[in-house]
Amino acid sequence: NNIGCSNNNGECEQFCFTVPNVKNTMAVSTSYKCACTTGYKLNSDNSSCLNTPLKFLLIGQKNYIDILSFDVPGEEIPLPLPIVLSGIVDNFAYDAKNRLIYWTQRSPPAIWRSKLNG
Repeated sequence: NNIGCSNNNGECEQFCFTVPNVKNTMAVSTSYKCACTTGYKLNSDNSSCLNTPLKFLLIGQKNYIDILSFDVPGEEIPLPLPIVLSGIVDNFAYDAKNRLIYWTQRSPPAIWRSKLNG
């Protein structure tokens, strides 16, 4: 007996929202819809979320690197990348073929790399 989101989060990876029964407002709705965190797009299976954006801009400051996703219109909010920076970022570059970000730091002097999703 599937009762929407209360049954294993509706099989949604991130968020599950109950869709109201508009024909009978007194009935318990079993309809639901999956959704993703701001900036992430729902995959074609309608339950899992794309873990890295396809269209994006990387924004670097001395203490962080953010990603601005353009996958979901209207949700263009800079989100921090799930990477740990141990110093001040001097430069960064993106390898689109391997989907890796590289950055340099002065202290400790190093070249680092990571996938966009950590």
